[in-house]
Amino acid sequence: MPIEATTRIDYEAYREYYLFNFLQGKRSVWQARILFIFTPLLALIFLVLFLLNPQDLVNLAGMAIMLVMGLLLALIILVIPKRYYRSVEQALMVPNHYVFADDQMTVQPESDPLDEPVVFRYETILKVHETAYYFFLSLSKGQSCIVGKNDFTSGTPAELRELLTERLGERFIITKSAEKAAQA
Repeated sequence: MPIEATTRIDYEAYREYYLFNFLQGKRSVWQARILFIFTPLLALIFLVLFLLNPQDLVNLAGMAIMLVMGLLLALIILVIPKRYYRSVEQALMVPNHYVFADDQMTVQPESDPLDEPVVFRYETILKVHETAYYFFLSLSKGQSCIVGKNDFTSGTPAELRELLTERLGERFIITKSAEKAAQA
């Protein structure tokens, strides 16, 4: 029996996907480390140095740099995903119906039932990441699908995990957040 889900991508789902790609992507790991680890650490060091010697311009310049990096961090986390989501909101809010069969996945947008469904064979899927609340399916470098764990109409997330583990092997990745959610 196929596993089915119907997902509508709201802002929270898109934001989680955006941050997941930003923090988990191979190209952006160093950026995440700089922004989330070194920026607060350096800001704290410069703050202590500035409090010890308020006349030192180097410490003041360091504080200014950390302020700019903090604003950049806020821009990346809060502003960019919201602006992009608003620009494509109409397209993302259309529910997609997913059917996971033994050898392929079918995606049917519910906006026009007369459209042909799009079929993806499991061999062509690049990767699937399971998080605490979603499955992020990377179909190509520029195309992804989000399937919510609460959106299943037939089957369960555990059954989908089992199917994808069997079909994708190492291309199916369970994140730490999904492992923690499964243990709870």
